[in-house]
Amino acid sequence: TEMAAWLPPQLYNVYSQVTGYSEFSKAGTVVSINGDLERAKNLSVDTSDTEDITPEQETRQSKRRSAVHEPGKKKVFKTHPLTVEVIVPCDNGVHAKVLFTYLVKLRVVTVGISLM
Repeated sequence: TEMAAWLPPQLYNVYSQVTGYSEFSKAGTVVSINGDLERAKNLSVDTSDTEDITPEQETRQSKRRSAVHEPGKKKVFKTHPLTVEVIVPCDNGVHAKVLFTYLVKLRVVTVGISLM
């Protein structure tokens, strides 16, 4: 789908692997991409945070960050506008909903699970 092209590589990997599994197996697993495609298209990752910096620069940045650390918490946990949702059928008509979300600044994928 068009939305898959706008996923971060980590979420795209999850999406492609689970999609391949769902097409191969007969378990009835459903994979979807949810979220705001326009926000994903407009998202620009600030590469200045990912560049290599010297220890001296890091010390200066740490001092600045400690002075204004509260607003920075929201930026650290900023999520990518697109998520990957996987619905897995279980016993007795129960389904497990697995939601994969990407934290942009931390560059990690989080997983949430709920029963439906």
